[in-house]
Amino acid sequence: MKAMILIPTYNEASTVVELLTALSVLRDTRRYDFDVTVIDDNSPDRTDDIVESLALDWVSILKRERKDGLGNAYRAGFAQVLANSQYDQLVTMDADGSHRVADLPAMFAAIS
Repeated sequence: MKAMILIPTYNEASTVVELLTALSVLRDTRRYDFDVTVIDDNSPDRTDDIVESLALDWVSILKRERKDGLGNAYRAGFAQVLANSQYDQLVTMDADGSHRVADLPAMFAAIS
């Protein structure tokens, strides 16, 4: 089983590195198999550039041309994931710290 974690962003430069670092620590345990797609709505603070500069091979970025709302960001991410049969689980997280990486192991355990 492999999961995709979707993270929509808009002006999340101050929090996205911490989130991806925490996800990296969890992923490095090799107990959990997931990739991440950051869905960025053309953040003026260059969130997308920060994500790219981390050069994490398991993190991709879906760059959108303008701020188009959370629902549309998720729809774009869902469409991308559903077109790829590599993933059989989908997780959504906010980049603002309101969703804790520490809760992911329990979520993964509940669906396995």
